[in-house]
Amino acid sequence: RSPEDPPLPEEVPEEPRSATSGMSPSLASLGGLARQVALLRAGEISAVELAELTLRRIESVKSLNAVVTLVEPDRVLEAARRVDNTADRASSYDKFPLLGAPITIKDSLDTAGVRTTAGTLGRRDWVPTEDATVVKRLRDAGALLVAKSSTPELTLAFKTTN
Repeated sequence: RSPEDPPLPEEVPEEPRSATSGMSPSLASLGGLARQVALLRAGEISAVELAELTLRRIESVKSLNAVVTLVEPDRVLEAARRVDNTADRASSYDKFPLLGAPITIKDSLDTAGVRTTAGTLGRRDWVPTEDATVVKRLRDAGALLVAKSSTPELTLAFKTTN
């Protein structure tokens, strides 16, 4: 490896301490989506803390070019604050099973109000007005869209270099 190569995931520094809990969890230490939702439901982490960890992780690995579109961080954090301020959050999980869970999706899926390129220059400025069905279902379940991850051009390959 040369010094110019992007860091490997294990070389990326840990996220800073959480202001709310005083702990210093890394996003990876929180496990996958199911575990993160369980932590949110149990009140062991707030939606804002989880969103902040996700945003910091994305920032720390940006040299890998895995994220092509980052939703405005202020918009993500405001949505997370609304989740944390939900009066009866515990019972909300019955209707919104992913409430407060930050997600990234492939850039091949349309997202209302968020640029969707499908990895091709022909769509570099495309901002859909409607969500793809799967995106709508995730949002309807309470998930918070944080970013769009890169995809091979028009999803016609198994790996991406764009």
